[in-house]
Amino acid sequence: MPLEEIPFGGLAALEADEKVPVNQALDATNCYVDDNSLRGRNGYRAAVAASVGSGTVQGLWRYRPNGVSARTVAVRGGGISVVTDPTAETNVDGVATALGTPFGSSAGISAAQLGKYLYLASDETGGIWRRVNPAFGLESITTLPQPGAPTASSGSLTLTLLSSLAAPTTAGGAVVAASGISDWSNISGAVGGTVVYTLGANQDWSATKWLFVACSPETTSGGGGAFAIEVATSGGSFELLAVIGDTPGDGSPYAAYLSLQGLTSATRAAVRRMRFRQVGPTTDPFSVSSFMPVPSAPAAGQVSYYVTFFNSTTGQESVLSPNTDVVYSSDGVNPPTFHAARWNYNSFLDQGVKSTNPDSFGSADLWNKGANLSSPSSSEFAAIQTFSGSIPTGAQFPAADTVRLWRLTSEGLRLVTSQTYGVGVTTYSLTDNVGDAALSHALYKAGGTPPPCLAMAAVNGRLIAGGDPANPSRVSISSYLPFGKDADPFPQFPAIPLIAADGWSFDIAPTSSEGVLWCGRGDNAAYILTNEATYLLTNLDAPLTGTPPLYKVWERGAISRRGACWAEEALYWCAHDGIYMTQARASAEELTKPIRRLFRSWFQPDATVVMGYQDRKLYAIRGQNMLRFDFVTATWTRHTLAHTLLHGDDWRDPTGIYQHLWFQDSAGNLYRWQPGLSPTDGNRATSDGGTAIPAWTYSTGFSLRAIASASGGMGDVKTRVRSVFCDTAGGSVTASLYKDATASPSGSKTFAVGEHQLPFAPEPTAYKWRLGLAAASSAVSVRRLLWERPPVSAEGG
Repeated sequence: MPLEEIPFGGLAALEADEKVPVNQALDATNCYVDDNSLRGRNGYRAAVAASVGSGTVQGLWRYRPNGVSARTVAVRGGGISVVTDPTAETNVDGVATALGTPFGSSAGISAAQLGKYLYLASDETGGIWRRVNPAFGLESITTLPQPGAPTASSGSLTLTLLSSLAAPTTAGGAVVAASGISDWSNISGAVGGTVVYTLGANQDWSATKWLFVACSPETTSGGGGAFAIEVATSGGSFELLAVIGDTPGDGSPYAAYLSLQGLTSATRAAVRRMRFRQVGPTTDPFSVSSFMPVPSAPAAGQVSYYVTFFNSTTGQESVLSPNTDVVYSSDGVNPPTFHAARWNYNSFLDQGVKSTNPDSFGSADLWNKGANLSSPSSSEFAAIQTFSGSIPTGAQFPAADTVRLWRLTSEGLRLVTSQTYGVGVTTYSLTDNVGDAALSHALYKAGGTPPPCLAMAAVNGRLIAGGDPANPSRVSISSYLPFGKDADPFPQFPAIPLIAADGWSFDIAPTSSEGVLWCGRGDNAAYILTNEATYLLTNLDAPLTGTPPLYKVWERGAISRRGACWAEEALYWCAHDGIYMTQARASAEELTKPIRRLFRSWFQPDATVVMGYQDRKLYAIRGQNMLRFDFVTATWTRHTLAHTLLHGDDWRDPTGIYQHLWFQDSAGNLYRWQPGLSPTDGNRATSDGGTAIPAWTYSTGFSLRAIASASGGMGDVKTRVRSVFCDTAGGSVTASLYKDATASPSGSKTFAVGEHQLPFAPEPTAYKWRLGLAAASSAVSVRRLLWERPPVSAEGG
């Protein structure tokens, strides 16, 4: 009777065992059926000769900052190590370098590469993120505390006597002499002569519109003449403020308010010298006494201020402090007084104490009014505000080195000024004297330190973090970070976004009973897995209005933090009752549907499940049990490993021919899963890290024989197995015949290497048969399997 070929299929465990057909498998352990033959599985090699680190293993990630260099990063016992690749596929000579131990020994660690850096975080409260830089060094993302609200205090207008400054410098024949009246000096000499006073420090008058100067020219009746008032930086050219001369009225004016708005911004920001120059046409003396810059309020009414702590090296910035509001008005501002004096027909006359309040001057007293020029009103006066506070321990140098003052303006939150500090500084004091100039200063970019997390991913220029133990359902998204820099700033996690590029956060569920376990990237979107469900976030820009574009894909979540991966243009994840896949918002499908009973009874998923992908194969590992799915043939097989694999990562190098799949086992060893390019590839691993691969076993499903009856119709009949043909390589194979799903065979034969047809006892008969195979070595393969199985009725029985 002709022989009938027996196909090799993948595992099936959806229906009852007795219903599994012959082209599927009741058992396929430690073997592959990828090419419709049976082969023992490959194993894995160590990447490093010894375990990496000490303590509890916490994670494994691939990090490639550029096209020519890469490392595998392992975390164990809170310590971070970078590992070089072995020099060849069969070598075990990777080198591990410890970078430090910044994390807790049992903390949950997550990581993701964004741009040229690998970011690492823990789930510890107050934990500080780290990142591995392109030089494979470790950098700290400082967790900066939120500043307290600054304390505001009002300053007062200050009148400065020229006589209190250092002795002036004269030139061109100018002479400075006593006037005979307190606080005043006379200046005389040739036309063009100058007298220069140097101020004690650079004066930032960017926000100062008016400069009060107590000065008096000779009256026209006394000979007239005029003088110029000019200012300059310490080394710059002098710029003219005004030319002062006599105006109509009784006696000359004795005060002037000079506009500073015509100065260049460079001079206005750093005034250091004031010059008085004899203009003429006469050489009559003029007199000078004092000056006072008059700042203007940055805005009328209430203005809000904030401070932040900033690290100028890393670019990390704290969140904004609570606001401090000040009210700008002229109420409570007391213009100081000065000793007034004026020229009148060659006599310099004492006018007594006068107020600098511009509203109090008559037209003969204030040069602006007598010359019909604009002058300020007292309502424009405002007290300078100084903001002070303490620098807490977590923001003291070197955690941060700058405190920045921000003002809310009509054009957003703008930087007013900043103060740098060093070791030992615990307080700050910042003054807003920049006025409208703040409108051209830096616009605030929302900052904030990253949260603790259990899951992290890099998606479209941002980091996504989730699973903060204090807020399990919270998803935090960083600010957008452009790619391509060797000194990227740290991504920011502000509490409230101001623009779409800012970081933001939201709660994926209303209660903490649903927590984030995994985040990943696929289809240029973010996938988020909780213990309850699968979500898709299609746009990571901060939603300044409305709700985030979050879609609930399916009511099945992940069972572990490592139990998901993106492969074959879809998301695959392990849930409590199966392995599922989805593409974007499409309905999820169960990949383990054919082996559902086996998945629950043998695989027994728990929080240690890790998944990986390599060469069109999907791997799911729980402890030492592994399920493997071949996408080409859509078949499942199961495997038992020598080590407990807890973390892993997969990648393909830019110039490599192998797709890599690495694991970290419970003892800290790093292993490379190595199937080679083919079963005969010399780079194929033939042991589990030095431990022999277990014997493989295989069982077909059941085969029935249907024949036509003499009375018509079809029906199943009893058969007997007279012989089995087996084509083997690499070692002997034992074949056993079974009538049912029990472990008791009706007969067994051992087939040597090569093509052999062996007879079986003719007595056993059955309606259904299955054939089991077993080989002691993973090197053994079965290329073809046939049996001779005639119906009992055909033999007269």
